[in-house]
Amino acid sequence: MKHVSSLSFYGCLLLGVFVIILGFPLVNTIITWRGASSLSFDYTKDYVTVTLIGSPFIILNFALEQLVRAATYKYLAV
Repeated sequence: MKHVSSLSFYGCLLLGVFVIILGFPLVNTIITWRGASSLSFDYTKDYVTVTLIGSPFIILNFALEQLVRAATYKYLAV
């Protein structure tokens, strides 16, 4: 379990960095595809930017929660 959790930890951090690298150049396209109006475009861009910055931590949080559940410590994962 120790090797699996180590690989998951670093893999999720790398995936989060990849999401940041891929997401920042495409942020305007993502917002346009999602249908943001011209009035809310700037606010939506700020929100998506903050979400992209936090994406490694969001991905890591989800993965570590699932690892805790897989280790049968379900009461800690809640």
